[in-house]
Amino acid sequence: MWYFYKESIFNEEIVTKRFYNFHGLATMRTMNIQKDTISQHLSFKKGDYIFKKGDMRDHAFIIIDGSVAIITQSHTGAESIGSMLSAGDIFGEMALMEPGVRTAAARATADTDVYAISRAGVKERISGMDPIISTLFSLLIDRYRKTRIYLPESADLPDPEHVIQHLRNLAQLEKDIEAPTPETISHEIFGNIAHQRKSALEELDMEQKIINALRYDEMKAWLQPVVDIQTKKPKVIGFEALVRWHDRDGNIIMPFEFLPFAERLQMIGSIDYAILDQACAFIHQWKKKKLFVSTNLSGLHFKDESIVGMIEKILEDQQADPANLKVEVTETSLIDDPDQAQAILFKLKDLGVQIALDDFGTGYSSLSYLHKFPIDVLKIDRSFVSRLTHDKRSVDIIRAIVTMAQGFQMQVIAEGIETEAELTMIRDIGCPMAQGYYFGKAMPFDQAEVLVK
Repeated sequence: MWYFYKESIFNEEIVTKRFYNFHGLATMRTMNIQKDTISQHLSFKKGDYIFKKGDMRDHAFIIIDGSVAIITQSHTGAESIGSMLSAGDIFGEMALMEPGVRTAAARATADTDVYAISRAGVKERISGMDPIISTLFSLLIDRYRKTRIYLPESADLPDPEHVIQHLRNLAQLEKDIEAPTPETISHEIFGNIAHQRKSALEELDMEQKIINALRYDEMKAWLQPVVDIQTKKPKVIGFEALVRWHDRDGNIIMPFEFLPFAERLQMIGSIDYAILDQACAFIHQWKKKKLFVSTNLSGLHFKDESIVGMIEKILEDQQADPANLKVEVTETSLIDDPDQAQAILFKLKDLGVQIALDDFGTGYSSLSYLHKFPIDVLKIDRSFVSRLTHDKRSVDIIRAIVTMAQGFQMQVIAEGIETEAELTMIRDIGCPMAQGYYFGKAMPFDQAEVLVK
């Protein structure tokens, strides 16, 4: 595939193609594709590799239509999805900065058209831009190249194939500038450029910090207890694994401070895998106690079935009993491609893993999900629990959920229990399990270990 791709570039006659804007919805400009620009429109079938790990790094790609998975490989050889990309996204852009070999692979997950640009082609286009925009691109690319030297190529992390997405807004600004001389550019545009440059640099810095956090195992799984509340004294029967970032300065960074960045940078999958790996290690250490650990999966994982093999590999490596692993999914993570999500969840069930539907009752199609997906556990959202003591409708809703779940032979966990009054009411309704600050906040493994002794 790679050989054909390189040959076809040089054999292409002059063709006019539309260059999609960064949202993949409209066009920014028309570009002439010629032999000497080394640029090409390419089509791939579902399952084709656009490039493989170890291929030479000399072209970047823009997705015109379809979708692409960036496939990373651990030191054990296990493959996982580092990110999922769609129309308008750019990948392989490390090729624009420096030569070398690919440290990840890119595979089409649907029939996909891409626009390929060589390093020489991109430099030519940048040099032809407005001088201010060209300078900003050069500064950011140089900044990115410098940050890369701190991360070894052999690191067991996805190659950060996202730098140009930080520059999307800057590229769009080129259209807003009416003339290439500073005299014709308004103060408003200068201010906008400065703001966009600052935002791009901030995201670039955060991306590098998250990469290093994953590289040096700074993303830690903290554990919030889940208790059986129908016993005389509530008993811890499992935990939910929640991510906390322990940086090198000893600070603990909470999820709301970095997960939004990780989602925008399409690095949430790597964080999920790090927490999943630790969760399975805990399951193994508690095998005699038969405690379960649940962990969250983002919607990214339901775009490609490789998540099943990855979880199977982690369970095997950590010697964890799959019956004690629960994966939590939200309704929103299932709606993009319900059929694909259904197939993946059934395969996880075949491994022996349990499926929990998080934030149950907050979406629009909760009941239909119970019919379509192999759900084992319903987690009642805190928004219902918090109104228990003063809203009879919330009491009736939770009672109906518990009764329905029992009819489907599902487990139920009430989230967000914070007071004794809430505990008493949720227990009287008949809910068997609960979690929340009343029983304990998320805590490191050593504290959780003390809790279950």
